[in-house]
Amino acid sequence: MESGAAAVARGPPIADPEEVDEGKRKYTQATQEKEEGNQLFTKGQVQEAIDIWRHALKLCYELSVSGTAPDAAAMGKLQVALESNIAAGLLKEGFYSRCIDHCEHVLQVDADNEKALLRMAKAHSELQ
Repeated sequence: MESGAAAVARGPPIADPEEVDEGKRKYTQATQEKEEGNQLFTKGQVQEAIDIWRHALKLCYELSVSGTAPDAAAMGKLQVALESNIAAGLLKEGFYSRCIDHCEHVLQVDADNEKALLRMAKAHSELQ
């Protein structure tokens, strides 16, 4: 059995190249799906955009759990953007409580996110 000092000297385990490639693939796919959702939203296809963004967010969560995200900071920004986009779609579709939930997720990471604060305020106003 290896001592703690020996394990520290050896350093962290080297990532499996296949896992790294899979992480890059999922991150790229999530980024592409974010853009695809943005285009659908712009065309007025709001529910379709929400569905695409949700799938992209699921990919991000898988990367978080597996620890295979190629760039954790960039992935965090992508997750915030996806949560914010989903909130925008839900607000537009009239799902105010669900919009608030997604805004709260954004604000847990970025407490000063103006879009999330504005969307949350609009959703609360609609629920009054």
